[in-house]
Amino acid sequence: MPDNFKVCNYYRVMAAQDFSGQNVLGQLFRGQNLRNADFSNAVIRMADFRSAVLRNANFQGATLEQADLSEADLQMANLEQAKLQFANFQQANLQEAKLKGALLQSADLQKADLQKADLYKAKLSFSNISYATLQEASLQRADLRQVNLQEATLQRADLSQANLQKAKLIEANLQQANLQQASLTEAVLYKANLQQANLQQANLQQAVLEKANLQQVNFLQADLQSAQLKEANLQMANLQQASLMSADLRGADMQNADLYQTKLQFANLKGANLQNANLQRANFQSTNLQDADLQGANLIGTKLQFANLSGANLSGADLSGADLQGTDMRGAKYITPTQVQAAKNWDKAMYSKEFRAECK
Repeated sequence: MPDNFKVCNYYRVMAAQDFSGQNVLGQLFRGQNLRNADFSNAVIRMADFRSAVLRNANFQGATLEQADLSEADLQMANLEQAKLQFANFQQANLQEAKLKGALLQSADLQKADLQKADLYKAKLSFSNISYATLQEASLQRADLRQVNLQEATLQRADLSQANLQKAKLIEANLQQANLQQASLTEAVLYKANLQQANLQQANLQQAVLEKANLQQVNFLQADLQSAQLKEANLQMANLQQASLMSADLRGADMQNADLYQTKLQFANLKGANLQNANLQRANFQSTNLQDADLQGANLIGTKLQFANLSGANLSGADLSGADLQGTDMRGAKYITPTQVQAAKNWDKAMYSKEFRAECK
């Protein structure tokens, strides 16, 4: 074959990589090398890009609805403002891809690699992102309503102000993730790992966090009303000024947690471990603390009116200034008259006959 023909054919192939603004509906690109190709503002609905090499490709503003990009290499590709509804990205490589403002509703991103991808304000509601890798990805203000993130890896991801209402995050890894001011109402985080995550001012009303790892999590001023935290690990968590009213904390491990001025009215902490926890000025009115472990806990100025502390371990707990009006202290363990008498309304609490006699 003449050399000049080879040269002409080379330039013809290279020129074919510019699809900007074109309508290539349903075209087959499977397995092709389209590195640096320009598909900006192109209409590529239902196109087949399976296993294609699309590194640094430009899809900005393109329409790729229902396109198949499974196992494609889209590392550092530009997909900003692209329309990707119902697209298939299963096992695709999207490391460091630009997806700002992209429309990904109902897309399939199972097992996709989105490490360090930029999904700022992306719309991903109802999408399937299960088992995907999103380490250090930017998902600020992203719409993630009812997404499936089961067993996804989101370590150090930025989800601040993201909308995760009713999202499924079962056994997801969110260690050190930033979820400040995120909305997680009714989200399911069963057995999720959120160790050292930031959930300051996040909304977790009615969220399911049973058996979740919440060690050293920052819940400052977070809303956890009616949340399910049964057997959750909250050791050393910061729950200052958070709202946990009517929350289920049965059997939760809250050793050394900080609950300064936390609202826990009507919450259920039966059998919870609150050893050495800071409960100063917290509100436990009508709270169930039956059989809870409060050894060494700081209960200075705590509101305990009508709370149930029957069977609780109060060894070394500081009740100075706590309000015990109507509190059920019957069967409380390792408590002394000196402890209760340091509290307000101590004489209006309920005690066993034997302990009341000791207090005289």
